[in-house]
Amino acid sequence: MFCSVPPYIGPLPAVNLIHRGAVTSVRGRAYVAGLPAHLARTMSAAATTKLVSAGINPDIIDITAVREKDENVVGCGSGIVLWAETEGGCMLGGSAIGKKGLDLVDVGESASKDLLRNIEHGGCVDEYMQVRFGVLLVPNC
Repeated sequence: MFCSVPPYIGPLPAVNLIHRGAVTSVRGRAYVAGLPAHLARTMSAAATTKLVSAGINPDIIDITAVREKDENVVGCGSGIVLWAETEGGCMLGGSAIGKKGLDLVDVGESASKDLLRNIEHGGCVDEYMQVRFGVLLVPNC
């Protein structure tokens, strides 16, 4: 599978992130490849439970469990990616990768802890924000 992205002509538009606001949604994707589908649901449920226990409204949480098609994968693996969107247009993330012998409940909880840490610090960007030469680069935020 190939992807073609045309170049962006001209300077990138400026981004001004000074007001984060409240979290309006938490979304994510728990995935497995070469493993039973219920394992993705296990990660999703564990992440949701952890987020709700930390005070996130369950009505704004939507974590999709996905089993990748066998013809699209080589081997097996699992992981979960979560992101929170805010009133101010910010997106904060958290993630975790499964590995053999690791309980997938722990993987889901780990991703939630990662996201919660980024929400709790109160900033407009998460720890994965790229900084280069003193300039913040924030595409599409």
